Amino acid sequence: MNKSNVNIIIIDDELDLEDDPLVFELNQIHNSVNILHTPDEGIEFVKNNLNQKNIVLLDYRFTADTHNGSFVLDEIRKVSKSIPVILWTANADKINEYVEIINNQVFAVMAKAPYEPLLEKIKEAEILLNSSIEGALEEWILIQEENQDQPYMITANGEQYTLNDLLRLIRLEDPIGKEIEKDLIMLTIDLLLRQKEKL
Repeated sequence: MNKSNVNIIIIDDELDLEDDPLVFELNQIHNSVNILHTPDEGIEFVKNNLNQKNIVLLDYRFTADTHNGSFVLDEIRKVSKSIPVILWTANADKINEYVEIINNQVFAVMAKAPYEPLLEKIKEAEILLNSSIEGALEEWILIQEENQDQPYMITANGEQYTLNDLLRLIRLEDPIGKEIEKDLIMLTIDLLLRQKEKL
């Protein structure tokens, strides 16, 4: 069975790598499972790996840190709104920021035990990543390695955008990024209709 090329990024300060059954299962399914033990390490890792498909599994409470999962989610959303983030909580956690978490487009809030429902939720997030327009567009831009920093689009008022600029705007759901997505959807529909007419 081929392993998934979607990165799993776990940000949790208490995860035991030696015998954790969730980590074992994830390593059977995914090529890359990365475990970061502090909020700052996790944020930095996500920022440095934006050129890959990622799913973040985020602990809510960090025992030795002033930051919680809500803070980490805020920082991730500053660089990408398209990464699925699953907030992972212990039953005793009292989450006071549910409204902010929902507004920050958390993919799901899951209990730490049992872990089987979490595996199903990760699978759902992967399906979303692989079937979304944003995911397909990101993948296409990342393939264009030699052209990413060259001017790609010029607006009516003369502003220039490289592919990297467009990728950032798409990830942040900027109005220009949304307009590009809309144009691509319309172009795809047009091409499909023309193909159908030829049949």
